[in-house]
Amino acid sequence: MTRLSTPLTWLRDEGHRTAFTVFVRPALTYTPPKYTAVLASAYSGGRKGNVSAISPELAAYGDEVGTMLTRLAEARKLVKGKNLTVDDFNTTTSMDAWDIERIGNVVRFSVASGYLSEDEGYEWLAVADRMTRERFSSWTQYAASFLVGRALCYDGEMADVALNAGSATRNEKSPWLTFPL
Repeated sequence: MTRLSTPLTWLRDEGHRTAFTVFVRPALTYTPPKYTAVLASAYSGGRKGNVSAISPELAAYGDEVGTMLTRLAEARKLVKGKNLTVDDFNTTTSMDAWDIERIGNVVRFSVASGYLSEDEGYEWLAVADRMTRERFSSWTQYAASFLVGRALCYDGEMADVALNAGSATRNEKSPWLTFPL
């Protein structure tokens, strides 16, 4: 067993998706007016507002709720015209793809740096493949789920990620189109 078994097992069994499960569904179902109300309540003139009055589910995330909703709103805007629709984004029921991608990323870097053997790497990639096929029926669903996870877990520019996800779902040379789920 390598030192990487613990983080890889965590990504497989729990990952960020476990912590954000309560957040994803209510946040994605909000229409722009509801977003505005929750954001206004969350920021309330620079002070912590009363989010619980609008959304008890989101109130559990405390001060972070405004930041996360802002990131989701930004991601929602970016999917337009990228072969993902706002509906694809809004109907996402999980952010599982974020954790699955992280498994692949950790494996890739770990094999390259000698922390995992190539055989161990392939075993973990098989886990990621199985998780993907069990949870998604299309790469468009997968891309939307990844974007939700990226928006919630990573503070940074989203435009490049949305562009790459859109390209992967429409470029005829994309492996996603060559190898459909």
